[in-house]
Amino acid sequence: MREEYVTKVIVCAGSALLLATAAAAQAPPAAPAPPPMALTGRSAAYYHFSLGQQARMAGRYDEALDEYRKAQKDDPGSGPIRAEVARLLRENGKLKEAIQEAQEGVKVDARSPEVRLTLAQLYLAQAEADQSAEPMKLAAQSYEAALKLDPRDAQSTRELAAVYSQLNQHKDATRVLEHYLKDIDPSFVDGYLQLASHRLAENDAEGAAQALTKAIEIEPTARAYQNLGDINRALQKPALAVDNYRHALELDPQNVQVLLRLADSLYRDRKLDEALAKADSVLEADPANRYALELKGKTLRDLKRYDEAVKLADETLAKEPGDPAASFLKATVAEAQRDYVTAATLLEKLLQRSREGEDTEQRAANDRMFLVHLGLAYQQQGKQTEAADAYGRAFDLSGKTEPGLLAQRVEALVRAKDTDRALAETREARKRFPDEAQ
Repeated sequence: MREEYVTKVIVCAGSALLLATAAAAQAPPAAPAPPPMALTGRSAAYYHFSLGQQARMAGRYDEALDEYRKAQKDDPGSGPIRAEVARLLRENGKLKEAIQEAQEGVKVDARSPEVRLTLAQLYLAQAEADQSAEPMKLAAQSYEAALKLDPRDAQSTRELAAVYSQLNQHKDATRVLEHYLKDIDPSFVDGYLQLASHRLAENDAEGAAQALTKAIEIEPTARAYQNLGDINRALQKPALAVDNYRHALELDPQNVQVLLRLADSLYRDRKLDEALAKADSVLEADPANRYALELKGKTLRDLKRYDEAVKLADETLAKEPGDPAASFLKATVAEAQRDYVTAATLLEKLLQRSREGEDTEQRAANDRMFLVHLGLAYQQQGKQTEAADAYGRAFDLSGKTEPGLLAQRVEALVRAKDTDRALAETREARKRFPDEAQ
């Protein structure tokens, strides 16, 4: 719009100069020049708009605004002129007035994408200033309206996807990105990465993996391979995750986070010797890396190198007494050696630990895991009542949503010959989980 105005003004000015030159050559010297023709309507709007642009570039705000207002008067139905006025008002700190100007522009020129996009950007500025989500929602509405008028506007489509991302409206962000990648730019790698993130937020892990695979086909990057590895690890596909992480490390060999995830995936894929080697390579650079220490300990345990596993746990506990991961490692080593008395003792001590500083959700998950192992240890000792109690406490910590824990509790009660309680628990389980076999 601005270029169109400026071009017409330049053309008009050039034409006038040529005519004046020709007239000067042909007219008698004494003849006076005719008065300039008065501009009206859109021609006058072009003229005043160009003067406003010149004043604006020179930093003369009041003069620019005055010329823009004259242009508005001459072409009152122009949304682009309203958009330019709104931008000028915003540049000068008058955000509220700018929004009102853009809103008026939408009213007078509903078919102008420019004024709707300007309004969207002003709403975003208001959202940032007010730290509020409501203006951001209005921005999304303005972007949507603008894109209906111009569906192939690449920048605005990306901006709309970003707005939905900030609003955590993952379904809408997915819709916008899918349109962008299908109809505007199928080679936009970052778009596939964003799409994968939103699909994952919508619990569509398979769809996220497809998006990342497409990104890798276009441009293999460490980030894309790492994200795909994370998804396959979450989908319990450790072999695929291992392959993904290996590719990521080829492109980014110094990425310790990827190395740790590779080690974990190797452990899950039961490639224990290689998992141990990867954990050790992390510990060479970072001897205090908690995740690498924990991974090394359980790998040593699963390799039946029990003494080394216990030694590692004791070294950790010497530095950090009461460390839950190290204590649990010792308990599971005792469990693996069928020393269920020691395992139960260690687990009971773990459940009596200080929980200061622990995340509430993670603490509950850990306690649930400790109680399940405690139930097993008591069952192996023939202490069925104690086992039933442990399983019951684990079930309560799960939010009473895991029928498997309730089934283990009932089994322990049956073995304890506590028939009445076993029957009562079974009836309750059938009410709570009618679709589960009890």
